[in-house]
Amino acid sequence: MPNGSPDGDRSTAASTTAPASNDGAVNPRTAAATAPIVDVAEAVRSIGAGGVVAYPTEAVFGIGCDPSSVDALRRVLAIKGRAPEKGFILVASERRQLAPWLAPLEPAWRSRMDLAWPGPVTFIVPATWPVSADRDAQSDADSTDTAAALLRGGRRTIAVRVSDHPVVRALCEGCGHPLVSTSANLSGRPALRTAEAVAREFAKGSAGLDAIVAGETGGRRTPSDIVDVRTGRRLR
Repeated sequence: MPNGSPDGDRSTAASTTAPASNDGAVNPRTAAATAPIVDVAEAVRSIGAGGVVAYPTEAVFGIGCDPSSVDALRRVLAIKGRAPEKGFILVASERRQLAPWLAPLEPAWRSRMDLAWPGPVTFIVPATWPVSADRDAQSDADSTDTAAALLRGGRRTIAVRVSDHPVVRALCEGCGHPLVSTSANLSGRPALRTAEAVAREFAKGSAGLDAIVAGETGGRRTPSDIVDVRTGRRLR
């Protein structure tokens, strides 16, 4: 189980002095400033304002944001150098938070979820297909469709998980909705397991993170399992 409390004991701002790597070289991405290490309450405020934050999960630190914010989703892709067709995982504190993104669930699917959650199992589930019947709300519909497409990676399914990590749960409860979850690393590089490593890797601001949540990962050595909820087949 995770050792860190939701609010952590290290909720102090990180130094704005550029951290050095093991060989003494300064990472140019963090030469200007590093994102502050904050508690859950401050991270919730940042997410609510459209921010992008890093936070501890079961195995590694993740990067997340409000899944309905197109701008924040695009920032996550840019920060990681991630291809949009890969989509994202949504993490939640309880299954009902995921309902707006999911197509109606068959009883067998719900049973699979309930047996595995909360816990480190991500399910691939048929997704809703947002549309607007109100012509006056077309701009909102377009934004929702774009956010949904980015979350799904253009597919008709979406990856979802109800986490048992206390920091993830506290963030989702504080925000009142799920969070985007993707590993805190530049695309193709190893995932990061501490707040300090994340601070060294990513710069602060529009091209980087707004905050890093204090806390420790849950101790898993591998990412969450991925299972197709329709068949029960393990994909990872």
